[in-house]
Amino acid sequence: MKIESRRKSAWIVLFAVCCAVACAGKVTRENYDKVSTGMSPKEVEAILGPGTEQASSSVAIPTPPVAMPSGMSAAVPASVSGKVMTWQSGGKMITVTFVNDKVAAKAQVGL
Repeated sequence: MKIESRRKSAWIVLFAVCCAVACAGKVTRENYDKVSTGMSPKEVEAILGPGTEQASSSVAIPTPPVAMPSGMSAAVPASVSGKVMTWQSGGKMITVTFVNDKVAAKAQVGL
Protein backbone atom coordinates (compact mmCIF):
# COMPACT_ATOMS: atom_id res chain seq x y z
CA MET A 1 0.00 0.00 0.00
CA LYS A 2 2.88 2.38 0.64
CA ILE A 3 4.02 2.02 -2.97
CA GLU A 4 0.51 2.87 -4.23
CA SER A 5 0.40 5.92 -1.95
CA ARG A 6 3.79 7.07 -3.23
CA ARG A 7 2.65 6.68 -6.82
CA LYS A 8 -0.42 8.81 -6.14
CA SER A 9 1.76 11.46 -4.51
CA ALA A 10 4.15 11.42 -7.46
CA TRP A 11 1.24 11.88 -9.92
CA ILE A 12 -0.15 14.78 -7.89
CA VAL A 13 3.25 16.52 -7.83
CA LEU A 14 3.72 15.93 -11.56
CA PHE A 15 0.26 17.32 -12.30
CA ALA A 16 0.92 20.44 -10.19
CA VAL A 17 4.25 21.06 -11.94
CA CYS A 18 2.64 20.65 -15.37
CA CYS A 19 -0.11 23.12 -14.46
CA ALA A 20 2.43 25.66 -13.22
CA VAL A 21 4.52 25.33 -16.38
CA ALA A 22 1.44 25.61 -18.62
CA CYS A 23 0.27 28.80 -16.89
CA ALA A 24 3.77 30.29 -16.80
CA GLY A 25 4.02 30.10 -20.58
CA LYS A 26 0.99 32.36 -20.89
CA VAL A 27 2.49 35.36 -19.07
CA THR A 28 3.83 36.98 -22.24
CA ARG A 29 3.74 40.39 -23.91
CA GLU A 30 1.68 38.88 -26.75
CA ASN A 31 -1.02 37.63 -24.37
CA TYR A 32 -0.92 40.86 -22.37
CA ASP A 33 -1.63 42.77 -25.58
CA LYS A 34 -4.64 40.50 -26.29
CA VAL A 35 -6.37 41.56 -23.06
CA SER A 36 -8.58 44.56 -23.76
CA THR A 37 -10.98 46.83 -21.94
CA GLY A 38 -14.47 45.36 -21.60
CA MET A 39 -13.45 41.68 -21.55
CA SER A 40 -15.02 39.38 -18.96
CA PRO A 41 -12.93 37.37 -16.47
CA LYS A 42 -13.66 34.21 -18.49
CA GLU A 43 -12.37 35.84 -21.68
CA VAL A 44 -9.17 36.91 -19.91
CA GLU A 45 -8.68 33.45 -18.39
CA ALA A 46 -9.10 31.93 -21.85
CA ILE A 47 -5.99 33.91 -22.83
CA LEU A 48 -3.91 33.79 -19.62
CA GLY A 49 -5.21 30.72 -17.81
CA PRO A 50 -6.43 30.76 -14.21
CA GLY A 51 -5.29 33.82 -12.26
CA THR A 52 -4.92 34.61 -8.58
CA GLU A 53 -7.45 36.97 -7.04
CA GLN A 54 -5.64 39.64 -5.02
CA ALA A 55 -8.58 41.74 -3.85
CA SER A 56 -12.29 42.24 -4.42
CA SER A 57 -15.06 44.47 -3.13
CA SER A 58 -18.61 45.49 -3.83
CA VAL A 59 -20.29 48.77 -2.95
CA ALA A 60 -24.00 49.55 -3.02
CA ILE A 61 -24.74 52.92 -4.56
CA PRO A 62 -27.86 54.73 -3.40
CA THR A 63 -29.96 55.93 -6.28
CA PRO A 64 -32.80 58.43 -6.35
CA PRO A 65 -36.33 57.02 -6.39
CA VAL A 66 -37.82 56.29 -9.78
CA ALA A 67 -41.44 57.27 -10.47
CA MET A 68 -43.70 54.29 -11.13
CA PRO A 69 -46.82 54.47 -13.36
CA SER A 70 -49.11 53.86 -10.37
CA GLY A 71 -47.89 57.07 -8.71
CA MET A 72 -45.61 55.19 -6.31
CA SER A 73 -41.88 55.50 -6.36
CA ALA A 74 -39.21 52.86 -5.94
CA ALA A 75 -35.47 53.03 -5.49
CA VAL A 76 -33.52 51.12 -8.12
CA PRO A 77 -30.69 49.29 -6.38
CA ALA A 78 -27.26 49.67 -7.94
CA SER A 79 -23.83 48.41 -7.01
CA VAL A 80 -20.29 48.46 -8.26
CA SER A 81 -17.98 45.50 -7.83
CA GLY A 82 -14.25 45.40 -8.33
CA LYS A 83 -11.70 42.62 -8.49
CA VAL A 84 -7.93 42.59 -9.05
CA MET A 85 -6.33 39.44 -10.45
CA THR A 86 -2.71 38.59 -11.22
CA TRP A 87 -0.81 36.12 -13.37
CA GLN A 88 2.86 35.60 -12.51
CA SER A 89 5.83 33.67 -13.84
CA GLY A 90 9.18 34.38 -12.21
CA GLY A 91 9.81 38.11 -12.51
CA LYS A 92 7.00 38.58 -15.06
CA MET A 93 3.53 39.61 -13.89
CA ILE A 94 0.25 40.71 -15.43
CA THR A 95 -2.36 42.47 -13.28
CA VAL A 96 -5.92 43.01 -14.47
CA THR A 97 -8.54 45.12 -12.69
CA PHE A 98 -12.19 44.27 -13.31
CA VAL A 99 -15.09 46.62 -12.58
CA ASN A 100 -18.52 44.97 -12.73
CA ASP A 101 -16.88 41.90 -14.31
CA LYS A 102 -15.33 43.83 -17.20
CA VAL A 103 -11.65 44.72 -17.71
CA ALA A 104 -11.17 48.34 -16.64
CA ALA A 105 -7.35 48.44 -16.43
CA LYS A 106 -4.29 46.26 -16.88
CA ALA A 107 -0.61 46.52 -15.97
CA GLN A 108 2.51 44.43 -16.53
CA VAL A 109 5.96 44.00 -15.03
CA GLY A 110 8.92 42.41 -16.76
CA LEU A 111 7.36 41.51 -20.09
